[in-house]
Amino acid sequence: MVVNQISRRGYRDWLVQRITALLSGIYTIFIIIFLIINYPISYRQWYFLFTHLTMKFFTLLVIFSVLWHAWIGMWTIFTDYVKSKLTRLTLEIIVCLLLVTYFIWAIEFLWIAR
Repeated sequence: MVVNQISRRGYRDWLVQRITALLSGIYTIFIIIFLIINYPISYRQWYFLFTHLTMKFFTLLVIFSVLWHAWIGMWTIFTDYVKSKLTRLTLEIIVCLLLVTYFIWAIEFLWIAR
């Protein structure tokens, strides 16, 4: 039973990593195409792109997926290479707090700041 649970977690983490990487790739390709089509880009074009509600939503979704991707990667590294449980827990808490801080900052930047 325990082995089955671990293998499911591993598969889920693997799948999440692939989906978040795909989202990041699609977003990056979209931005590159936008920059190529609108070359030379003005501040006004850039501003209007990122003030559009759909772009804000997808940017926040991609930021969340990158942070989730980072969490899975860091958790895997800590689990594999940090043997001390206290040190591993401390590192996981620090990384978790940093990732939450980055997400809050992204929300503030995209939705609150003008």
